[in-house]
Amino acid sequence: MENEIISFVDFEVNLKNLFEKKNSQSLDNHKPIFLKELDVLFNSFPVAVNIFDHKELRYIYCNENFSSLMGYSREAFVSENGMQIVYDTFHPTHMAIYNAYLYPKISETIAEAVANNEDAKSYKFNSTFRAVRSDKHEFWCQVQFGVIETYPDGSPMYMMFLMNDINHIKKDGNIDFLIYKAVSGQIQQTISYTSFNEDNSQLKLSKREIEILALVKKGHTSKEIAAKLFVSENTIHTHRKNMLHKTNSKNMAELIQFAFLKNIYL
Repeated sequence: MENEIISFVDFEVNLKNLFEKKNSQSLDNHKPIFLKELDVLFNSFPVAVNIFDHKELRYIYCNENFSSLMGYSREAFVSENGMQIVYDTFHPTHMAIYNAYLYPKISETIAEAVANNEDAKSYKFNSTFRAVRSDKHEFWCQVQFGVIETYPDGSPMYMMFLMNDINHIKKDGNIDFLIYKAVSGQIQQTISYTSFNEDNSQLKLSKREIEILALVKKGHTSKEIAAKLFVSENTIHTHRKNMLHKTNSKNMAELIQFAFLKNIYL
């Protein structure tokens, strides 16, 4: 995938195209009155907190930690020019990847959930990117986010983002992107994992590959996994071989360690 540097206008138009069609039935009275009441709580969090309004297509809240993390005032971030700030907080090449792949994938996942009468709030996303502070200092940032409120038709109303500096633990130059789904209450299941390398190549582990890896971790043999998933044993062997090759792992133990380091829930 080629990731050309995109302009702010391209970024803004892409977001509008992704979300505006899904908000035609939005309610008029949708202001989050609860924000003032929760501001004290959000400011006690050890991470930056942002809330995105899917009707107004802009961020409507950020806590004090966001201002400290990114160097912008809270007032500037939630202003009409806030989306320009969002654009500026991404390294240009990483913004291109987000614009070309991640934002469309997030929108597609939420849209499919709504179409299938699933609760969009059950899906969570986790990604890394190289962030740029207002003083132009660059650092690796992790962002975890998901829908926190929906309209009666199931479409997203608000999405909350939790961000933190991971410069001290980030060991490579890849953008990691994961999709989770909540099952059995609070337990999260990894739906997909994609990593964008510095040379713009992609590393993907499919839902089926992650499912097989989880069974391997639990101690199941290839024969047992094949019977459980109603496929041939050769198919399982092929999946295992492909996962080792994709991740440059020497064996399944290394592959499981890779999953752990990348926050792939098994």
